[in-house]
Amino acid sequence: MINEDKLKELRATDPKKMAYLVSRKCGKSTDGYFDIFKTINDLDLRITLADYGLNKNGEPLECCQFVPRNNKQRGYIVLSNCLSIQRLRFNSAIMLYCAINHNKIETYQRGSSDKSFRQAKMFAVNLLMPEKEIKDYVFKKDEKGKYIFLNNKGEISLDNINYIAAHFGTPYKTTAARILNVINNIEGIKTKDQLDEAIKNRKYVQIMDPKTKKEVSIMYAQLINSLRYLKVEKTKAITLEKILRECVKNEALLEGVIKDTKGVNYILQVFTRGGHIDDRGYLHGKNLDKPILLNEEQLMILGNYELLKSIAYEGAAYYTKDNNEILERSINNAGYGLKSSKVKETLKEIGEKYL
Repeated sequence: MINEDKLKELRATDPKKMAYLVSRKCGKSTDGYFDIFKTINDLDLRITLADYGLNKNGEPLECCQFVPRNNKQRGYIVLSNCLSIQRLRFNSAIMLYCAINHNKIETYQRGSSDKSFRQAKMFAVNLLMPEKEIKDYVFKKDEKGKYIFLNNKGEISLDNINYIAAHFGTPYKTTAARILNVINNIEGIKTKDQLDEAIKNRKYVQIMDPKTKKEVSIMYAQLINSLRYLKVEKTKAITLEKILRECVKNEALLEGVIKDTKGVNYILQVFTRGGHIDDRGYLHGKNLDKPILLNEEQLMILGNYELLKSIAYEGAAYYTKDNNEILERSINNAGYGLKSSKVKETLKEIGEKYL
C-alpha cells in the first residue's frame, strides 16, 4: 500500500528542495545511474504502460497520468507506450511530483500549456539533473584530459547538448535551459531569450554513439525491471477502468453533482462486477443478499460512470469532429430511465469537460 508517512517526509513547497529530499531520502541508482523507476517503486507506486490512442493529427498521443488509490492499494503511474526512454523518465518524475503533492488523478500531455505543471517540471529537472552531476558530466574529459563536449573556450555547442540530454533522460529544451542556469557556458548564448530563439524550431536528435547506446540500454533495463506487467489484451481496459472510477469518485470533478459520496465505491463495485439495474431502479449483484433500491443521486453516479465509459470506448474527440454526436449517444446510453432535462443537462456538462 502507499506509505503516507514516506510521502509526507518528501513534501515541500519548493520543487527544488523536494527534489533534493527525494534524491537524498529514497533516490536509487543502478549501474551508477540514477534509477527514477526504482525510486518510484520503493515509494509503493506502480508503473505501467498504456496506449492512449491518437491525437487529432493521427499521431500517437504522448500522455501520462497518476491514478491514486485508497490507503489499502497502490497508486499507478501510467505512461504512454509510444515514448522514448528519455521522455518516459522525465514524465515519470513529473507524475512522482503529483503523487507526492496531490492525492488525486492528474493527467499531463506533452505540449500542454497548463501552468499547474510548471513546478512539477522544475522538480523533474532538478531530480534528474542535480547541479553537481550536470557539472561533472558537462565538464567530462577523455583519457587524454581533453573536454569531450566543450570547445577550446570551455563552451558547449547546441549540438552537443543532445549528448547531455541523452545521458540525463531529459528533453532537449529543458536540458539546454538547465545548463544555461547552472553553468551558463552555451556557445553564443548568454540569456534565456537568446536560448529560446536559438532552439525555437530545434528538435532533439537522438545520439547513437556507443556511450549513449550503453546509457540508453541501462535506462531501458531500469524501466523493464520496475514495470508491473498486465496481460497485453487487458492492459488498456484495466487502466481505463481505474481512471474512470477515480473520475466518478473525485468530488472536485463532480462538485455540485454528488453531494454525498458515501457508498459510491460500493455501488460502483457491485455495478462494474456484473451488476445491473431493473426497470424499478433496483441494483442487482452477484454478492448482494437482496437488491438495493437506488435513489436519484445514486442513479446519477452510475449514469455518470456509464457516460464516461461510453465516451472513452466509443472514441475520444480526435476520432471525429462531431463531439455533440458522441455526447448525445453516450447520454442516451447512460440514462437508466432518467430522461428529465435536468439529468441530461448535468450529464452533458460532465461529458463536455472530458471531450
